[in-house]
Amino acid sequence: MSVLQDLVTEIESYPHTYLTIEIIDVNPPGSAINVNEDVTFTVQVSNSGPLNVRDLTLTVTGLNGTQVKAPGAAAPWGTEADSNPFDLVPAHQPNTPVVMTGSPLHFKANRAWSTAKDLVSVTVGDWDTDFDHPLIAHSDPDTAAKATYSSTVAAA
Repeated sequence: MSVLQDLVTEIESYPHTYLTIEIIDVNPPGSAINVNEDVTFTVQVSNSGPLNVRDLTLTVTGLNGTQVKAPGAAAPWGTEADSNPFDLVPAHQPNTPVVMTGSPLHFKANRAWSTAKDLVSVTVGDWDTDFDHPLIAHSDPDTAAKATYSSTVAAA
């Protein structure tokens, strides 16, 4: 493969290699919800890789008959919804997640389950990147790149 094709492949696999997505602030909290209860939640993302992720939008999918709704009162219920965009999820920050801003996302399960079922899935939708971080933040001083000058020194 060419270097350019390798680069494209690495960028395409970047989200599932370096991003960690977590569902947080589920309300109501706990291990059980009621049928058709409007449950709100938000999402956070951390980035362990070498590229800044910009303009990230997450896609929320309802599972097992669950309906989902994007942030905002006027958003309709459906089987998929998009999150508010994340302006920046900075590189090399695996322990500093970025929390989605704005109103929370919603879901409601339309039937009862006697055992725990997956109700929503959150995946990467749209995103952008650039090479600013590797080209600027990694252009550090390097003492191994050097020149020296040698000469004999005569007595004056």
